[in-house]
Amino acid sequence: MSNQKGQPKNPKYRTGKPCRKCGSTKKIVIKRKNPSSGETYTTNRCIPCSRKQVLKNNNKKRKEGYFLKYQQNNREHLREYQQGYYTPDKHRVRNGMNKKRMRQATLNTSENRRKVKEFYANRPDGMEVDHIYPLKGKTCSGLHVWWNLQYLPPSDNRSKSNKVSEQYQPTRTLS
Repeated sequence: MSNQKGQPKNPKYRTGKPCRKCGSTKKIVIKRKNPSSGETYTTNRCIPCSRKQVLKNNNKKRKEGYFLKYQQNNREHLREYQQGYYTPDKHRVRNGMNKKRMRQATLNTSENRRKVKEFYANRPDGMEVDHIYPLKGKTCSGLHVWWNLQYLPPSDNRSKSNKVSEQYQPTRTLS
């Protein structure tokens, strides 16, 4: 299998002579085609220097407005691609599954609904509502009830992901 430029997905790496520019010995083997004769040959490229060159070219293109011009010149093509990618059913199915999971995990009493709404309404600024035991956890799953909710800053909520908070983890004792 190969990627878009015809290079193998699992490229071969070599070490050997250090690069003249940066001194790195990390090199990648690249197949090239001679434009005049059409023969293919292999060459080595320094990995750190080639990454710097790619970044430099992209920044230069960005400054010159290359990407903006591309978007303006290929508006129909991009719109066609987006319409094919962002189909209404794609998100409707995912959102429907999420709604179903939430409905199944909710204790369906008027008191619980009132307390959950109150909990969300009293959320402090800069905080997010999080489930202590996630609705879809790896080891255990919780309910969408007011006693399973807590306020967390966004950074902590992202790092917690769908795990149980450390302070609520049960301690294991060997008997």
